[in-house]
Amino acid sequence: MHLLEKYGNWRGLHDRLRRRALDGSGERMFTARVAQADANEDRRAVQTTYRWMAPSPSATA
Repeated sequence: MHLLEKYGNWRGLHDRLRRRALDGSGERMFTARVAQADANEDRRAVQTTYRWMAPSPSATA
């Protein structure tokens, strides 16, 4: 899998996302981003953030 250099290798990214899911910090980041977008009335940012946080269809199969 090829990622942009700023994300590091895929294994490191996977580990970070997994830790955030397990400790609840991913949910807190999402909630903060939604609140920030609401304050700025930026609905597009909320949709983008949700797509980033939502599991892919293949992950739920």
